[in-house]
Amino acid sequence: MGRNSYDDMLPEGYREKRSGSKGTSLLIAFIGVLITLIAIVLYLMFTPHSDKEDPAESGVSKVSFSVEEPAILENEAAELRHSAEEEADAASPESGREAHIASPHYREYTVKRGETVDSIASQFGLRADTLVNFNGITDLNGIGEGTVLRIPDADGSWYTVMAGDTPSSIVLSRTAGITADEMLEFNGIDGVSEGDRIFIPYPESDRAFAAFTLPLSDGTITRRFDSMYNGEMIKGIVIKGAPGSAVRAAADGKIQDFPNDPDYGRGVVIYHDGGYITEYYGLETIMVGTGRSVRQGETIGSIGTSSTYFDGEPAVLFCVRQSGIALDPETMI
Repeated sequence: MGRNSYDDMLPEGYREKRSGSKGTSLLIAFIGVLITLIAIVLYLMFTPHSDKEDPAESGVSKVSFSVEEPAILENEAAELRHSAEEEADAASPESGREAHIASPHYREYTVKRGETVDSIASQFGLRADTLVNFNGITDLNGIGEGTVLRIPDADGSWYTVMAGDTPSSIVLSRTAGITADEMLEFNGIDGVSEGDRIFIPYPESDRAFAAFTLPLSDGTITRRFDSMYNGEMIKGIVIKGAPGSAVRAAADGKIQDFPNDPDYGRGVVIYHDGGYITEYYGLETIMVGTGRSVRQGETIGSIGTSSTYFDGEPAVLFCVRQSGIALDPETMI
């Protein structure tokens, strides 16, 4: 039987079926390719791209850090720095000693319109000279509305510690009546060293003693503190009296000098505790010597005609100073 005879033996319709199967396969393949292309296009359109390596693909997770500022206000930080600098200075080998920084008890007060040092002192039960000394006032006329004054808790004065001073020796020599511990506590310190500046409060019992008296008990005040006379401001008070009237020491002290002013006449200068100095001008006679201690009320001279500056009448010019600052004597009597 020849080869061609086998074709005659295939089932009927075989060739038609085979041709149809090939067409279906081609269609399915085309659809699959089309779907793949669509998927690639969609991926390219909606997937973000970066030149940097994707952390997810590298296997390394990205960690972000947030640094917050310290929770300290600017002024508080400045105070801390200032405190640290003070402590560093105190501990510095160059200082050669431990620093004792006095911090007396005080409050701050803003001066209102029309107020004076004297009226403010009275308001707080203090002496005017205490406020002047505590605040280092050099010009009483410069104290006006808006000025901030420090008001100490007690009357007193500043003192610079000298070599050999101890807390006990300071209170004994300056203001008997308070203890060394009370003085240290008032200043917020635990000891003293040479050069320290501390505030020494006056004890209650010594306040009356610290007050001054008029040098002419029966005299009349004719010129008041800071009044003008012949174009000049008088830094004291003028007390008129009868010729020959006794002039007396305004407080306990030691005779320091006998000035002779061309206008005010012969005078006596007395040094007192607390850095006070009293001056008496217009004396006709002087009855004390240099370096002599005098008691309050003791006669130091008499008025006469050594000065004719104040209308040519016998009078004494009475001045009070503390640490070089002229004070109104009437506020201290």
